[in-house]
Amino acid sequence: MPDRIALTSALGPIAWLLVPVIALLFVALRLRRRLVYPHELLADRSGARPTALLLRMMRLYFDTALDAICAVVVGLALAGYPRPAADKGPVVVMDASASMLAGMRGDRPLDEAARLALSYYSQDEAGARRTRLFALGWDPTRRRHSLTDRSALLETAKSPQELAAGLESSESFMSVDYALLAGLARRGYGEVTLLTDDASVEGLGVEIVRLGAKPPRYLLLATAAWDRGSGKSVARFVAAGGAEPDSLWRLGPGGAAARAKPEDYEIRRSPSGFELALARPGPWAVRWDGRLLPFVAPGPPEPLRARGTMAERVIAGLKPIGGATGRGVMVVDRGGAGRPGSLSVAAARDESWLLPPRTTLGALVASGLDRRADLALGPAAFASAEAATPFWLARASSTPTADGATGDSRPTRVGDGYLYPDETVVTPPPGEYAPTGRRVVAAAGSPPERRVAVALALALLYGLKAWLGLRRRRAD
Repeated sequence: MPDRIALTSALGPIAWLLVPVIALLFVALRLRRRLVYPHELLADRSGARPTALLLRMMRLYFDTALDAICAVVVGLALAGYPRPAADKGPVVVMDASASMLAGMRGDRPLDEAARLALSYYSQDEAGARRTRLFALGWDPTRRRHSLTDRSALLETAKSPQELAAGLESSESFMSVDYALLAGLARRGYGEVTLLTDDASVEGLGVEIVRLGAKPPRYLLLATAAWDRGSGKSVARFVAAGGAEPDSLWRLGPGGAAARAKPEDYEIRRSPSGFELALARPGPWAVRWDGRLLPFVAPGPPEPLRARGTMAERVIAGLKPIGGATGRGVMVVDRGGAGRPGSLSVAAARDESWLLPPRTTLGALVASGLDRRADLALGPAAFASAEAATPFWLARASSTPTADGATGDSRPTRVGDGYLYPDETVVTPPPGEYAPTGRRVVAAAGSPPERRVAVALALALLYGLKAWLGLRRRRAD
């Protein structure tokens, strides 16, 4: 019944679009040239079918007929045809972030979400489309967020514990991106329900079911840098909720862990947590509350390299951070602004600008403007000692890669994070351990309009019209 009503509503636009087509047809008939000839010379076609006259008229006025068909297509498009994809049924999306695993097994947000997901699935009516289960998480291999169909786990699970165990073995539980929910509407799914423990999420076309969040209790890495004075790598951690480290582990290839020796590190307490001074750079892991937090202790940064006349002049004035060898940041002459692994410099005459504060730690350093260079330096900048800050920061941000790194990008799960063959570590963001106060909107999106089919139909019709017009012109 709704489709019949919608189709009736399309008759109005079609009628209005056919008005100019019919008007042009009458004008063509009015201007039609007539030829007087004896009918006795023509064959008798009185026995022909009534449709023959209509077909001859369409051959004479094929362009008008095609315009009429195009008017019908456009009128249907204005009325909402063709319709979006059929509703594939309700969807339950489960938040698969790190905070869902907080607490004791059986009393975690994940366990509560598993119970709710099974209750939604068991309430499906007979003959209706079954509820689908999607996991909103993060793909460690591709290093990007994902929205994965886990309906097979929902259909085979006989208990919430079995469903929770299946999700733990298939999802990484790192972080989420709520913007991926809009893709469900484009895939034809209808009602969307999100099970999450994030209190900052607001739904727009999405039903939010909030789970019980646990009190903040965490141990997080704040900073990690090489200390030139002590010749050690210093890692600073922030702790909350009474979290305390109980051991330190050295990570080897493939995630193999060996307990650190007392001479390998030095621990110092701080008001917000503690500091670790490590004699050996590389991947490490701190154990707390039975959980492992992996991190990388950076080694001494590589010296800067120079390529170009001005770049060599700059490096010559910064002897402590420059060198002829190494794999550090390359300082190059003008060109290649914003390119990773390099820092381009250019000479400036007019220094009416300042370097970005993020590159100077807040110091006021005169600068010019050159869009083809990262830094445009002039006499005032060379005369200022603070102008060396961007180069010091560039050198500090360059960390040497592991000599044993291979092309294999498959990660190894180590506690809360992942260890990659190039000795990089990915851990959940701080927002997974403590609320950030930000507000996030989870929007369901809208089904896509099938405009491609309408555009393709119009293109074919007008292409046919042009082809027939060329044929008739050649025949004339």
